[in-house]
Amino acid sequence: MYHYLKTRICVFDIHKITSHLTGFVETKIELLKLEASEKLSAFITKAIIFSVIVLFIFLALLLALIGASIKINLLLESQYLGYLVTAGILFIIILCLGLFLDKEAIAENLKQKFNKKKRSDEN
Repeated sequence: MYHYLKTRICVFDIHKITSHLTGFVETKIELLKLEASEKLSAFITKAIIFSVIVLFIFLALLLALIGASIKINLLLESQYLGYLVTAGILFIIILCLGLFLDKEAIAENLKQKFNKKKRSDEN
C-alpha cells in the first residue's frame, strides 16, 4: 500500500513538473520571439531613418552640384563646360579617395562600431 501511494504521488509530481516545464519553455519561446521582433523593428526603423537622411544628403549634394555647374556655365559663357568641369572635379575626388583611403582600417573601424553597438543592444 505504501509503495502504491509513493509511486502514485511521484506520477502526479512528474505530471506537474512536465506541465510546469512545458509552460516555462513555451513562455521562454514567446519571450525570445518578442525580443527578436523588438530588435528587428528597431533595426528596420534605424535603417529607414538612415536611408531618408542619406537620400536628403544626396539630393542636397546633387542640387548644389547642379547649381555650381550652372554658375560655371555662366562664367565660361558655355552651355555644357560647367557640367564637364564639375564632373571632372568629382571624378578626381572619387579617384583620390579610392586610391588613398585605407579601406581595411575603415572596414575594421566599422566592424568595431557595429560590435560595440551590438553589445550595447544586448544589455
